[in-house]
Amino acid sequence: MKKIIISDIIIAILAVGLIAIDLCFAPVPKWIGLISMIALLVLVVLEWRKGKRLWGKILFFVVNVLVLLVVFVGTYCNPYRNSISMRVHPNYNCREYGTVLTYKEAKADLDEAMSHLKNVHPMFLHGLTDEVQERYDLALAHLQEDDSISVNDLSREIEMIFSGLGDGHTFVSAYYPEYHYLKYIYGHSLAGDELVAVNGFSLEEILEANSDYFSYESKEYGLGKVEVYLQSLEDLDYLGFDADGITYTYRDSEGNLFEESYGEADFLTEEEYWEYNDPDRLREQESDEGSSDDGYEFVEYEVMEAENLAVLTLYSCDYNETYRECLEQMFREVKEKEIENVCVDLRANGGGNSLVADEFIHYLDVDSYRSWGQDWRLGPLLISSEGETLTNHRYTDMVFDGNVYVLTSTGTFSSAMDFAMLISDNNLGTIVGEASGNSPRSYGDISVFRLKNSGLFMQVSTKKWHRVDESIADEFVEPDIQCNSDKTLEVLLENLRQQ
Repeated sequence: MKKIIISDIIIAILAVGLIAIDLCFAPVPKWIGLISMIALLVLVVLEWRKGKRLWGKILFFVVNVLVLLVVFVGTYCNPYRNSISMRVHPNYNCREYGTVLTYKEAKADLDEAMSHLKNVHPMFLHGLTDEVQERYDLALAHLQEDDSISVNDLSREIEMIFSGLGDGHTFVSAYYPEYHYLKYIYGHSLAGDELVAVNGFSLEEILEANSDYFSYESKEYGLGKVEVYLQSLEDLDYLGFDADGITYTYRDSEGNLFEESYGEADFLTEEEYWEYNDPDRLREQESDEGSSDDGYEFVEYEVMEAENLAVLTLYSCDYNETYRECLEQMFREVKEKEIENVCVDLRANGGGNSLVADEFIHYLDVDSYRSWGQDWRLGPLLISSEGETLTNHRYTDMVFDGNVYVLTSTGTFSSAMDFAMLISDNNLGTIVGEASGNSPRSYGDISVFRLKNSGLFMQVSTKKWHRVDESIADEFVEPDIQCNSDKTLEVLLENLRQQ
């Protein structure tokens, strides 16, 4: 009996420990979890047959059922199994873009990507759809026909499958160890030049030609991704452009069009890029090398007393002490200076943690607000929850009862979109700018994976979100005051002056 108990304790610790190892350090095969569950069941049967005391057998049974439940959930219902989402030191880099893979290596990565998609995404609880299966068959045929499969080739084929989902959170991408950027980007940005075409093709035409190779929900968001991809040697290859002899067409601040032609030598490593464009910035980066994120400013605010406005600029939705302190300082100053208007700038904010919106609402003079519902894929299960009305735990000593504005652009994505939706659908403020980059009725809350042979990065949605106000038919979070995202603050200030 003692041997059974000791064996049971060892197996239980190993089984639960391996789940933690899989989440934090390295992948653990699913069959190990299955074997551990079978071993625990065998020990339960042996103890029940050989144990002398009924209460001891019952206790042994109950404890093992709990352990079995943990192992089962961790092995078969855990959307983060084998992912790098929670790894202590995750490696996001893939092999170089021109690295040639064998067909066997490419197929193995393709199948691994499909396995993650099938096991994690809410859309495929009951298996892959015919359309996705057809796209997989087509991708496999392309790989079989390709005499030389590069990492970029494989990335395109996998993304061709994912892009058909219409889910901007589910995609495959390459994060190369070293990118080569067009050295003139910085200068054109400072001059206010707009990139309108490459080799005579407009950005819209490039997106249309490569629509199968990008996951996006709004066309404007897709155009933003294309513009980013046109800035590096590696991503130009992904789009099918030869960087050695390429012509860019720009529109200057006065509306005049002009062209510049470049060669491969015009694309520099990041260090060379900043040495060419801004040596002082490079020196600052080198002096901060090895430091943590302490110097990363993702949030800041400005109180504009003359305009009776406070502007909170949030570059990413990071919910931490830095954000909470910044928010508290702003609202304290707003109260002291009797500012009547507060604005949250979410333009080009790609998301993060949705709790940033809840923290902001704690400062508003409202008793409650509605949140969104969701469907969460947990292996063979789909856990649904309805949107609910939440009690607002106000910071009573700094409650703000003035006007709230949110600045948005097509780059307002994921949790940043959720922020704007909470304000809009609960009638807590006014949205100024452009429609959001993704839909409130979309997928999200990702699990992240790295494919074994190519090192390609991929992420898959684990949840389907519902809109706070389901009666609103708009596909995206639409602005109350529509304007170009570059002019949102100017438009807001003009509206405040007219009040």
